[in-house]
Formats: sequence, C-alpha cells, structure tokens
Amino acid sequence: MMRLRMTKPPTQSQGGVRMVDYSRPPRARGRIIRAMRALDDHWLGDLIGAVCLFGTIFLMVIVAGVLS
Repeated sequence: MMRLRMTKPPTQSQGGVRMVDYSRPPRARGRIIRAMRALDDHWLGDLIGAVCLFGTIFLMVIVAGVLS
C-alpha cells in the first residue's frame, strides 16, 4: 500500500487547489483489518450483509416505483 504524506495548503501564488493527502496511522488500519476478519468469520457479519442487501433492494424497488 502506498503511504501518503501531509502537504502544506496551497498559497495564492501557486494558483491552484491542492488536496491534502492523508492516510490512517498503521495501528488504526490494523484494527480495522482485524475487525473485518472477525466479522468475516462470524454470523454477525452475515447478518449485517443480509440487512444491507435487502435494504438496498427495498430502496431500489421504492425508487423504481417513484420514477415509473
């Protein structure tokens, strides 16, 4: 993974807008990865996925009904 670094905000003389590069500290990234792996092996992850899937389908049906 490419490590990004913080940059200074642009000044008026630079004449452009530069985005500030940001990356999470490695410790936080490790916690997120561990949490993702734990949810992948647990039934709670399946439940969250099913709720998101059916919620998305439900919203798509509502949007299709409104647009028709």
